[in-house]
Amino acid sequence: MPSEPPNRRSFSWRRDSEGPQRRGNLGGVLRAAGLLYLAALALLPWATWPRFPWLHAHAQWSDAVFAGAALLWGLDQLRTFKATSPRLVHLGLAVYLGAAALSLALAEPRAESGSAKLLGMAMLVTLTLVTADLGQGPGMAVLIARTVAVTALLVASAAVAGVVLAGLGIRTELVGTYGDLVPGAYARAQAGFLHPNLLASFCIFAAGVVAREDAALPRGLRRLALGGLLVAVLLTFSRAILGFGLATLIRRASTLGRRRLAAAYAVASLGVVVALSAVHLSLDPAQPLDARLLAEDSPRAQSFVTAWAALRAERRGDTRSPGPRGVRAHPHRAVASPRTAHRSRHLGDAGRPRPRRPGPGRRGFPAPLDRFRSRGRGPC
Repeated sequence: MPSEPPNRRSFSWRRDSEGPQRRGNLGGVLRAAGLLYLAALALLPWATWPRFPWLHAHAQWSDAVFAGAALLWGLDQLRTFKATSPRLVHLGLAVYLGAAALSLALAEPRAESGSAKLLGMAMLVTLTLVTADLGQGPGMAVLIARTVAVTALLVASAAVAGVVLAGLGIRTELVGTYGDLVPGAYARAQAGFLHPNLLASFCIFAAGVVAREDAALPRGLRRLALGGLLVAVLLTFSRAILGFGLATLIRRASTLGRRRLAAAYAVASLGVVVALSAVHLSLDPAQPLDARLLAEDSPRAQSFVTAWAALRAERRGDTRSPGPRGVRAHPHRAVASPRTAHRSRHLGDAGRPRPRRPGPGRRGFPAPLDRFRSRGRGPC
């Protein structure tokens, strides 16, 4: 029998369908970290319930639970520490967090919630590292997939319930704002998230996890979860529906013909997104035949124009953010550089600047575990 090779965690030489078995991988501290990690995944979609009134306006219980998981994981890393060569993903994470820290350091004046949001970005980096490590454990991929599948079914049920209740005249937190769409006799589902766009992003993520080959989910549960996610993303009436379809085609691109279909769909979807960003389309999903193009610039075109103007003003040494030139009741702020990110101001109809704090999920740093909440103005 060969002796075991040195490693920061001992392995047995017996292999199963998921690779080498780690001795004690889910025991003790690391087992507790894994359980808390799964609990954080289950709580991730529920930003509005149960309420978490501390730390940040949009913080939630999954943040606190994951903080515990990260702490236990870190203790295990210290106990079994072994130097490893940095990889390209580690460099990317360092740049991501370093740019955020630099932005906060250069902000004038500094936002009150800036430190909490920087902590949130640090937790996103930690989430990546913890997932990469814990996901290698025997059976952990199956547990993650089942947790996400069950959570997806609950989220889909909440989305359908919210839309049905809205149709009966009962408005709940399960449905969100209309965004750039025309208000009408319909509702955009958001389930437990803070915005319909965030629910759509979660659907793309969850479908990818549930559809993995190593998830080992029962066929019925897999189909039910994917079907529920499809219904949920359609009820958001967001542009992320295109992304959901593209992700599905990519996962099924096992032949040359399917790969060509996925590539063609990607190009077409990109064209649709760019076109809808350039033109101002007035659309009521309840009455699609009444769609029309407006003469004014689209909200995203306004954002691009003001951001470009802010960047030019920054280069000239002008620290004032340019006024909006939009037509909506809430014009877009210009956020074009680290120095102007926290100095942007909102101009009222009279053209006088008045401070406006950046809302979480719109600009600035995301809240902890805000992987899906950080797209507050994502595809509509």
